[in-house]
Amino acid sequence: MKTYLNSLSESWNKKRGDYSLLLLLIIIGAVVIIFLFFTIQSWKNKQTLLFTDWVSMAGAIFQFLFVVVGCFVFVQIKISKDVSKTMCQRDALGKSAELAFFFSNKVIPMLEDLDKKIIAKGYKFTEHEFQYFCMDEINNLDKTEQQKYKKDLAFLKSNRDIYGDCIHMFNNFEYIALNFAQGVADEQSVFTALSQVYCRFVRKQCAALSSLRSTKDDLFYQNTLDLYKTWSNRIKLKGLRLLKKGVNEKLAEAIDSCYDVPMLPKGTK
Repeated sequence: MKTYLNSLSESWNKKRGDYSLLLLLIIIGAVVIIFLFFTIQSWKNKQTLLFTDWVSMAGAIFQFLFVVVGCFVFVQIKISKDVSKTMCQRDALGKSAELAFFFSNKVIPMLEDLDKKIIAKGYKFTEHEFQYFCMDEINNLDKTEQQKYKKDLAFLKSNRDIYGDCIHMFNNFEYIALNFAQGVADEQSVFTALSQVYCRFVRKQCAALSSLRSTKDDLFYQNTLDLYKTWSNRIKLKGLRLLKKGVNEKLAEAIDSCYDVPMLPKGTK
């Protein structure tokens, strides 16, 4: 990651240096050409350069330099915008790498410890796929789903240490999601590495999350839920594309096999 970011910075610095060198060469070349032009003209006319000739030559050089410098300033402004955009992207990639490191070195060990505590209690949470993760939504579920949710919530309330660990984990998730929501980091760059673990935990521990949200308008852990919806929908879309690809391949095989069936002669049954 650092090598990639440094190469970006070096390429932009090299490009700006190349443009400056090109401008200097153009200016020197223009001055030489204009001077030679006036010299040759005076030589053809067999006259020496007068003061007015020098003034005309200086005016021509100034006009040319004005156009060249204007073009150079325009190009430099465009380059500066591109550099600013690239620097923002570089900072976002750097922050994404930092968050990925935080997730793998702090969040993952905490998740493993939490799973060990739950397994030691002999309990298994039900994964719920909710839209708003709030009590209003849960109260409108069918009885079977409500019973599963209430069972998970009762286990958490009877094991306050596990409940506290879940809330602490969601605090870490909120910190990660906040960086993506504000554009400080790029969520797409860490999607493959983090999305599966992230979404699975939200589905498994939705009882702890929903217990803090009365309605869909509650702002508790809203960034966490927004990131969950983004990643969950992307995972589903990826799965559908793979399914579509598999169906198309089987359909193509079925069509090919139809052409392999030998045709019966006419008049046979």
